[in-house]
Amino acid sequence: MKRAHRQAIASCRTNSTICESVARSVLIHPPPQEPQKDKAAEIASLTAHQQATLKIVAQHMIQKVDTVTANHEHVTRLLKDQLAGLGNSSMDDTGARRAIENEIKELERAHNELLKSLEEKVRQDSCVRATWTL
Repeated sequence: MKRAHRQAIASCRTNSTICESVARSVLIHPPPQEPQKDKAAEIASLTAHQQATLKIVAQHMIQKVDTVTANHEHVTRLLKDQLAGLGNSSMDDTGARRAIENEIKELERAHNELLKSLEEKVRQDSCVRATWTL
């Protein structure tokens, strides 16, 4: 029993010596600290990234609008060519003329709605990206 007691005391002394030596080394050699990041540089970087992203979105949307407009103009031109080929004399020509004119009006309406939806998408994307920096 005395022997076990002596071993326990020796173990405690050894453990406390280890703990003390570790504590001393920590005090003597503090762990390296990360350099503090410059907030202004970080904000400038985020702002530049946001502007680059918005520029890419704008370029993509411009391409989309150009494609939509080119398709619209092509279809409108085809319909107007059909319209020019019709005469005014027969009832069939008059009916076909009205149908093509209505189709052109519907095409214009659909084109304007599509442009508005693209514009709305750009606004929503801009709002979402603006919240990244907040």
